[in-house]
Order: sequence, then C-alpha cells, then structure tokens
Amino acid sequence: MPTLVEKSSRSRSKICGLRRGPGRTNPSTVDLRARVKKMMRRTFEGAPAAETLGGGVEIAIYEHTRASNCLDASDESAYKDLFKVLQINLSRNPELCKAVVDGRLAPRDLVRMDPADMISARDSERTNLLKRRALEDVQVPQVPMDETDQFQCTRCKRRRCVYFQKQTRCADEPMTTFVQCRECKKTWRC
Repeated sequence: MPTLVEKSSRSRSKICGLRRGPGRTNPSTVDLRARVKKMMRRTFEGAPAAETLGGGVEIAIYEHTRASNCLDASDESAYKDLFKVLQINLSRNPELCKAVVDGRLAPRDLVRMDPADMISARDSERTNLLKRRALEDVQVPQVPMDETDQFQCTRCKRRRCVYFQKQTRCADEPMTTFVQCRECKKTWRC
C-alpha cells in the first residue's frame, strides 16, 4: 500500500507532467507529430522528395501553432485542425500540391494561407455558383397585385388601388389584405 508521501509525489508528477517547460514535449505530442509526418508523406506520395516535403510541412504546422500560442501540452486541437485543413486541401487541389512540390510555395507560407485561398479554381467556381443559387432561392418573389376600385384611398380619395392577400396569422384567422393606392402610393392593411 502506497504511503501518503508516495501518493503526493505521484499527484505532483501528474500535475507537473501537464505543464512541461520550454523545449519539452508531451509524449502524446511526439506520437501525434510522427503520425502527421507519415500522413503528409502519403499526401506527397509520388513526388521525388515526399519524405522531405512531409516532414517540412509538419514542422511548419508545429511551429505555426506554437508561435500562435495555440499549442499547449494538454490541448493539441489547433495543430490537428490545421493539419486537417492542409491535408484536405492538398488532396483536393492538385495545383496547390504541385506548387509545394515544385518549391513555388514554401511549407511555412502554406500553413499561413487562408483556407479559402487553398481551394482549387474549379471548386471555387462551384462554391460561388452554389452561393448564387442559394441567394436566388431565398429572395422573395414579387407578389402579383390585382387592380380594383373596391377600396378608396384616405389620402387622395381616389379608387384606383392594387391589393394582395397574405396569411399573416394562424390558419384559422382570415387573410390580411394589403392595399396600395396607384396615385399617391399610400399603403394600408384591411
């Protein structure tokens, strides 16, 4: 049975294990970095320097998240998120991948790019088309208005009006009639 001193030293080491000093890394971080390097190498598979590129991009991700003070020994979510964004965009955008392989885009510049800038031209056009269609779908169509002489304008006393009906309340309530005078453009509800 452990003594009270042994228990306190274990709990102190657990607490101290979470807060590592500068230059020290959490063992889980080392494993994570090794897995990220391996997956980045697979992303650049077929390139002459896939090993170097994969390692270079991983180091750039790690340094970028550390410089942003995002990488904590207990929280690696910023590192993982940046890796996921890069891997997805590199696999979907062959031009971006080729730019990194050819050396036109350095790994440290790659990790600083905005995700919107990493999208291929084809995907960007598709996204813009979807946004335009969504905007068109939500726009309210012009309601057809019928002209009548049943209503008299209280401002100009003319009977030249247009109206439309709309269900504004519950279904068991009558529809609301919106009327607009053609002469003076006054609008009211009935």
